[in-house]
Amino acid sequence: MIFLIFAYTVSFSLLLGLSCFVIFSYSKSKKILENIDRKNEKKT
Repeated sequence: MIFLIFAYTVSFSLLLGLSCFVIFSYSKSKKILENIDRKNEKKT
C-alpha cells in the first residue's frame, strides 16, 4: 500500500514537472519567435 502511494506521488510529481517544463519552453520559444518577427518588421 505504501509503495502504491509512493508510486502515485512520483508519477504525479514527474507529470507536474514535465508540464511545467513544456509550458516554460513553449513561452520561451514564443518570445523568441516574437523577437524574430519584430526584427523582420524593422528590416522592411
